[in-house]
Amino acid sequence: MPATQETIVAQVTAITKWGMAPKPTSLAGIQHPVLVANGDTDVMVPSINSVELARKLPHSQLSIFPDAGHGAIFQYHSAFLEQTLRFLQN
Repeated sequence: MPATQETIVAQVTAITKWGMAPKPTSLAGIQHPVLVANGDTDVMVPSINSVELARKLPHSQLSIFPDAGHGAIFQYHSAFLEQTLRFLQN
């Protein structure tokens, strides 16, 4: 289902307000494992943002699903479930 213009504007507004916080938090201090998942055609959170997020988290694992949008974990629910279970076992 395509994102509406209203939804995109609301998301951008929220991200902009968060980015204008007085002192952004460094992600390097997060020491627990993090699974970052995204679709490669996500218009709400472009894949490059997930790549950067994973790069900034010291113990992250990145999963980008092909031909998937913002609902990638639902489009690839079986693969995502397998990845998540493996991730949680480590």
